[in-house]
Amino acid sequence: MEELSLQEWVEKAYSFGLRDIKELKEKIIKDQACNIEKEYIDESDCELAKTIVDNLDVDSMRKLFLYCSALNLLNSYAKDSKKPDYSFKKYIENIVEYCVKVVENDDKIKDQISFCIQDVRFINKAKNNKQLIAGLFIVNLAGIQFSFHHISFSENASRIISEQICPAFDKEKTSLYKKQEWEGIKLQRIAPSLIEFAIKLVKAELQNENEHVKLRINDIDFDKSES
Repeated sequence: MEELSLQEWVEKAYSFGLRDIKELKEKIIKDQACNIEKEYIDESDCELAKTIVDNLDVDSMRKLFLYCSALNLLNSYAKDSKKPDYSFKKYIENIVEYCVKVVENDDKIKDQISFCIQDVRFINKAKNNKQLIAGLFIVNLAGIQFSFHHISFSENASRIISEQICPAFDKEKTSLYKKQEWEGIKLQRIAPSLIEFAIKLVKAELQNENEHVKLRINDIDFDKSES
């Protein structure tokens, strides 16, 4: 039996679990090695991604994966646009706070979440107020690296990053900051499939929690993934 491509595999599945992220990564690597054409992103994909980053209450690993997938799609769309809109970048710094929040909610997944920044410089916005600017920001979720370039962090996000780089001495506290190099896996090329995978990842969680009869989070209609 012929192995399904990434796109086919995602389309055929009704829902996914966290354990499926490993297979997702394997399929992305195979498709990239075969130089599969970049997936097309239309305006409806962008509207869905914008709704997600605007409204999603990120309190779990699955929802964090969806949030990052939505930003990845918006980043990919902007790079191919004749009039690129990078306003979505203001949402990227939220990932830092969400990583900490998710681990606080479920300590068992702390080894599956990490982030790092590279090519860092500081700017002084006010007295004793240093804010970070990163040439590269990487967040690693269960082995999948989401990467974003030229990110400015607010005072609060900069403080959280600093605390994670140099955590206070506490044997119970785990730092989420881990130095890592980008693995070269290009998520922007498969952005529509990735966000569909992430929606089905969250859909399974909502079903398990019996949260919302029609599988809705704020303005996000997860039944759209069935169409």
